[in-house]
Amino acid sequence: MKRLSRFFFSSSTSSIDITFAGDSGSGKEVEDFIQAVRKHAFDKGKQNDNQWTAQFASTCFTGTALRWYEDLPSTKQADWRFLRHALLEQYPAGGKPSNFTIPTPAAAPPSWISSQSSPATQSAPTIPPTAYPLVPSSAAAPPAAPPNIIPPPAPPISTKPPAPQNVAPTGQQALGMRTGRIEVVVPGWPPGSAFVSKSLQNGCFKVVMFNKSMALRVRYFPKTGDIFLNNSDAVHLCLGLTWSKKNPSLAKSSSDSAQLTAVSAKYAPMPIRTSSPWHGDTWGSIWKLADDGQLLVQDQSTGLKRSGGLEVAVYVGDDSFRLYAVSSFDSFTSWVGEGYKLAKLVFTEK
Repeated sequence: MKRLSRFFFSSSTSSIDITFAGDSGSGKEVEDFIQAVRKHAFDKGKQNDNQWTAQFASTCFTGTALRWYEDLPSTKQADWRFLRHALLEQYPAGGKPSNFTIPTPAAAPPSWISSQSSPATQSAPTIPPTAYPLVPSSAAAPPAAPPNIIPPPAPPISTKPPAPQNVAPTGQQALGMRTGRIEVVVPGWPPGSAFVSKSLQNGCFKVVMFNKSMALRVRYFPKTGDIFLNNSDAVHLCLGLTWSKKNPSLAKSSSDSAQLTAVSAKYAPMPIRTSSPWHGDTWGSIWKLADDGQLLVQDQSTGLKRSGGLEVAVYVGDDSFRLYAVSSFDSFTSWVGEGYKLAKLVFTEK
């Protein structure tokens, strides 16, 4: 068995043995481990099978890493995409594990104690330093305290409530602005693990996993239905939808779909512009929040077409995590095929 970094790797013509203990807690160790698992999956023709790769990796854990793995939720254990992100988070680059703590050393004794000799050899006690100099016996007595002065009585406390300050809110406050992120909630995925990305990919936003620093931050204006982009590299200022066709149908039997895109603000010169390469209709000021925080889509001209708004489909067949708003998830997937999960977009201020 040949030792590679801080985990063990051995191979023969018929078997492979990769063991990861995580003792060093270094990012390099976990990077080597992930690479070894990935190469083995490729050798077996399983590089696109995230469930198989996660199951194989689970057989490699030992010691501290095994105890950590057993405490993971089943959703992270069952999918290699989630598991490898959890490993990189637990063992960050150049650092210790996220639950690793360095004990605080005991405070050193004061220097005046350590400088004293032992009682057997000490000829006279050593007086520790004080915050203030000692007053010699010959010092003058402190001045006499001034005579007691009775302060004037305090004014009576009014029991009436203060007069209201009739200051009308202005600007963004008047529009009820809220700031936050847009979480992508998929049944079976760990809460808080997926968000809309701050960067565009091929002209549209996608899902980013286990990395809030790469999540899109937005300002939501409920009175106007606008969502402004805070930290995106997009040219346009607002969040919108660009459909694959003109005059899309929102009926439950429709397979029409739209990309989540950056669009020009409604006060910009018309027509509305989009980051998407698609040439269908583009919608801008269309957003509405449900009571539970779910982000709903409403038609610009006629309002919400039906209860619940549009549905969301996330492609999980590879690591692209493409994101689509669809009229009907069932109709959409029956047309494009498998590999998608039904999701919802939730505005969160965390």
